[in-house]
Parts: sequence; C-alpha cells; structure tokens
Amino acid sequence: MKRTMQKLTALLVLAALLAMIGACGPDDFVSQTPDPPSSVMEKDSTAHEAPLRVFVEPNMFTQSLQAELKSKLYWAEKNGGPGPEEVEFEFLPGLSESGGYVNSSDREAALTHLKTEMMSGAGPDLLICSCDYLVEIDHLFRYPEQAMKRNLFLPLDSYIENARFMEWDRLFPKVMEAGRTDQGQMVLPLTWRLPVTFFRKSEVEHTPSQTMTYQEAMSSGDPALVLSSAGTMLYEGEIPNVVQLGRVGAQFLRLADWDTETLAFSQEELLKAAEDQRDLVKGLKAGEFADAPHCFQSVLFQGYSEDSTLYEEGGELVDPYRGIGREEPLTMVPVYTKEGGYGATITSFGAVNANSKRPEDAFFLLDLILSKDYQAGSVMDNLARRNHLGMPVHMDLGTKEEPFWENWHLSSEDFRTYTQLRDNIRQVRFGCRLDKYLDDVWVQVHLETEDLPQAVGKIYHQMKMELGES
Repeated sequence: MKRTMQKLTALLVLAALLAMIGACGPDDFVSQTPDPPSSVMEKDSTAHEAPLRVFVEPNMFTQSLQAELKSKLYWAEKNGGPGPEEVEFEFLPGLSESGGYVNSSDREAALTHLKTEMMSGAGPDLLICSCDYLVEIDHLFRYPEQAMKRNLFLPLDSYIENARFMEWDRLFPKVMEAGRTDQGQMVLPLTWRLPVTFFRKSEVEHTPSQTMTYQEAMSSGDPALVLSSAGTMLYEGEIPNVVQLGRVGAQFLRLADWDTETLAFSQEELLKAAEDQRDLVKGLKAGEFADAPHCFQSVLFQGYSEDSTLYEEGGELVDPYRGIGREEPLTMVPVYTKEGGYGATITSFGAVNANSKRPEDAFFLLDLILSKDYQAGSVMDNLARRNHLGMPVHMDLGTKEEPFWENWHLSSEDFRTYTQLRDNIRQVRFGCRLDKYLDDVWVQVHLETEDLPQAVGKIYHQMKMELGES
C-alpha cells in the first residue's frame, strides 16, 4: 500500500513533535509486549540504517517554534547524552494549512495503513497521540485504556528509572498513574483537563469535596453549585457551545468497564443529565438566575495573561471573564459526578511502540517532552491552551515565577486554590470516543430537540454498539 503519511527527515522539524500533538482510531489489534533490554539506557553501538520513526497527528503546524526546539534538542544532547541522530516524522493527512480537517478519506486510509503495520510487528517507534474529542475526527486509539490492556505499548518503568530530563516525582501522580496497568507504566500522559466554573472569591466560597455527588449539588439550592455541576451558563444572551463540551462526560467518573466492554452508566442516567441541562437552559433564558454570582466557565487552565483579556467574536471584543478582573481572587468549582467527587480527563499522551527496535531513542524524545522546560514552554501553549487540551502534567508550573506557557500564570492565592482543587481529584481517566457521543447529547439540548428521550436513546445505543465492537 502506498504510504499516505507525510515524512520529514531532519532534526530541525523536531518542533512538530510537540506543536502538533494530535489524535487517537480503531483498537481491534493486539501486540505481544517484549521485555525491555537489560540495560535500557545503553546506546546500541550498531549503526542504524533507518531513522527513528515518530508518529504525530498534528492539531496545527507552527513554523515559528522550529528554531526554539532545535536549540532545546541541542541542549538536551549536550546535557543528557546523545539522542537519535536522524528522526523521521509521520503526520496524518487531512489537514489544511490553517489546521482545519479537509480530507477524511485520506486520513482514514492512513490510519488503516498504520494499524496494519502495527499488526504485522512494525510501525513507528514513538507514538504521540491525543485522546481529545472536541474536534470530530477519528483517532489511532479510540480507547487508550483498552489499547494499554492489549499490550500495544512497551512498559517504561526501567526507562523512567534512568530518565535524564523529566522529574518523575514532580509529575502529577494521579494523572501518571492512569497510564499504568499490571504490566507497568504503559503510556506517559502529557496533558490533562478539568472543567471548572470560576467565581469571585468575595462572592462564592467552596471547598473541593471528594464525596459530594451531582445529585447533591443540583438539589443544594446553591446557584453556584447548580450552574457549575450542570455546566450551563448564559453568556452575552446566548448559551456558549464551546464551554459545554466535555461537561456531560464530566458528570461520570467512569464511562466504561474496559474488561467487559460495557458502559458504566445507564440510559436513564444519561437522559437525566440531558434533562437537567435543558431545564437550566430554559431557566437561564427566563432570568431565573439573574441574581446568581458572576462566573465564567473554562477548563484548567485558561488563566489570565498579561496580553489576553479579550477575544474577538463576530467582529466584537468579548470579555471571556464576564467582568471578573484578573486581580480578583477566584473560587474554582468543578463538575461533580453521579458517583461522588470529581474527575479529570487525560487529553494527550506519549508511548513507545511495543514493536520498536529502538526504544532507547524513542524514550529519549519522550523524556525530553516531559521535562519541565518543555512543559513550561510555548510548545505546550500551542498544545494545551490554544487547542484546549488543558494542563501540563508538571505540578510546579503555574506561578508568576514559573508560568504554564510564557506569561500564563496564577496569583499566589489562586495557585493555592488550584492546587487544592487538583489534589482533591478523585479519579483520572483517558478521553475516548465515548466523549464525542456525550458532547452530542449537549448538542441535542442546545438545538432544543423536541423528543429529547428519543435523541438520547439513539446516542446511547450508538455508544453501546460501538463499544461492543471495539
């Protein structure tokens, strides 16, 4: 089969490795996991004829980052030992120059080719994937947790013990633990997301709970808890669609049982979530929450920057923070779940192909991606902030002294609030294709579908069927 993936063979384009992290597709193939070499960090003295293959599905291409990343790779080789001498990047087709998806058939053919390669014991050495479904595209791994159980990736524990760039003890443990199975650390999460509603601390106080349920929040009579848990906010006279995406799925700690390949919630529970959204939209439009405290909704963390307080929408400048000034301390309220507490979602990850003949070189790049320098840089700005993938996994980032991306940071008081919210997360899961269907539920609410039970029933059936066939 003619290879449809674009290939770039130069260290200069290492920029694309991070700036273009993108997606995850069909999981119906299984690999046997080889044992790691006895000395995993010793370079193979044998000359490699083929370059290291790195699979990246980009969200966008950013030429301006190339010089910066080239210098970082040079620094890494000087301070951490020799890295791969030649790298070949493979990008899925179907992207326009502006980052839009324009050719799904070419993309599907490329995914099929890549899946066939991996089934036959080959494929790229390093896999950089997204498991985010804000954009309707198919992914290499529709269900990452399922892929981990099928031994598609190389266990990385021995490599992590000898890591040269990452600070393992400073990477968010609850997120990193989600990439582990009984075979070891199979994938390394890169970014994670948590939907949050922000209020002025002078108007709303809230202590994050690991036991509060969605039902308790909705029946509390507290407008802040109701608006936050349902994830519905009236904005400039309309219901903003983008902030709702991911919030229906956030009402469930678990979406599926990956051992039995069954959904972890009932059709009735999903319908109740949709009806709550619908009723709140009606209430908001009728002015029932006119006296509720001002708030804005986002994901952790679209924080304030020195140069970004307004954005343009329809030719007009809009305040995304609804009048809440950057100097005002914030209260952060999560979306509580049916099971109690609140969960976070992994939106991108890196893994070494179990078939790789060059795992040391593949891990060298993955190690570099997880270094504090990369996690804090403008590369992650493209990935996490501009593509809404959320937060980097390094826990020390977020203050004025150590911002997330360039100058994106919190005040010292807000950073303490954020860490309290982060540290009380009850459970972390990977984003998956089921999230797309859960967002479709919100779309039905937004379109004011007359027969909501029928629409939700159809979506639930699609989820159930696809999961059973995965």
